Amino acid sequence: MSTNERSGRGWRVTLNDTEMTLALVSDVVTIPSIAASTLEVRRRWSRWSLRQDGRLLAHLLGMTRREASALRRALRGLALGPPTPDLERGGRDARDRD
Repeated sequence: MSTNERSGRGWRVTLNDTEMTLALVSDVVTIPSIAASTLEVRRRWSRWSLRQDGRLLAHLLGMTRREASALRRALRGLALGPPTPDLERGGRDARDRD
């Protein structure tokens, strides 16, 4: 299980193979991978934010453009889910083996 973490002033986002956890000063929100496609990282008025279905979850104070891009990629990967063993082997199944 791989873990990816990003943090800034008043927030911390942790992603693993099954969920994303957003820890704020006042709250902790956990989003399962099945709902990760509803998450987006947006920039508005020179501030980055994390939104779910357009609803603000957190202002990501202190986040750089590079970190925002990496978080977007990580959220897409979470939404797609971990690779299956068949895909890791190049898509071959038992019939293709000699």
